[in-house]
Amino acid sequence: FRDSIKRLEDKIEKKTKDSFVYLGSHSNMELLTCFAGGMYALASLYVDKELSVDYLNKGKEITRTCLTSCFKTSSGLCPENFDPNKLTDKIIDSSPYYLRPEIMESIFYLFRITGDSYYREAGWDLIRSIHKHSHVDSGGYTSVGNVNDPSGSRLGTQESFFMAETLKYAYLLFSDPRFMSLDEWVFNTEAHPFRIMSKS
Repeated sequence: FRDSIKRLEDKIEKKTKDSFVYLGSHSNMELLTCFAGGMYALASLYVDKELSVDYLNKGKEITRTCLTSCFKTSSGLCPENFDPNKLTDKIIDSSPYYLRPEIMESIFYLFRITGDSYYREAGWDLIRSIHKHSHVDSGGYTSVGNVNDPSGSRLGTQESFFMAETLKYAYLLFSDPRFMSLDEWVFNTEAHPFRIMSKS
């Protein structure tokens, strides 16, 4: 794992002149990559102290970049792709939003591991934006084609991962941290919980 992380950091980790850390090409980060904030945070629980601090800080930095991309759209919805070098712009470029879970996943892990209420507040802001711009009268939620014009670009599709992952991580974010404790449970890539087996 450590070797893989080192190669990842050597090959695709970058930092903008405004200190936004991201994973991707020179001028592009995908929302899918925002899971990495949670990955680093979770990994910080299983390594030595010095590396733990490094991993946790890296998780916070990547999640900061991802959250900034969401809050720099006129809707507060997270863009599918964004240019991290433009995160100081008032409004970033338009992009679709497909109700993806990766940023909520990282927020969940960072809240559980740090206890910092900032992550719950950020999660609540995201939930409000999703409800305001993606909720449909029939009771479901829709992806949007343009995060800067969500009402005019509703796509009429609700991906299964929205309920299985995005809403599950949102629910867990606001649950008592003792519920499905990270000491007892691990979540796979589709957010299905598995009880951690004891070593005995």
